[in-house]
Amino acid sequence: FAMLTSNYSHENFDVIAEKIRAQIASKKMEIDGNSIAVSCSFGVAVTIPAQDKSISEFYKQADTCLYAAKNAGRNRVFCKNY
Repeated sequence: FAMLTSNYSHENFDVIAEKIRAQIASKKMEIDGNSIAVSCSFGVAVTIPAQDKSISEFYKQADTCLYAAKNAGRNRVFCKNY
């Protein structure tokens, strides 16, 4: 999913994404009577809109961050300013 907002810095998004990740990881899902641990990875890209920055490049940066989080072992947050 994507989360778009304003008035947050790189550090704020890092903290928010980590809190969401930790909450998800702390829950167990019940499937057919089995308790299953859930994890998630977040790729966070933060930018200040400007005419010289394209939205497609911004999404690409977020996707790159997501794959960096997955490649680092999953269940992580990777954040980058664009």
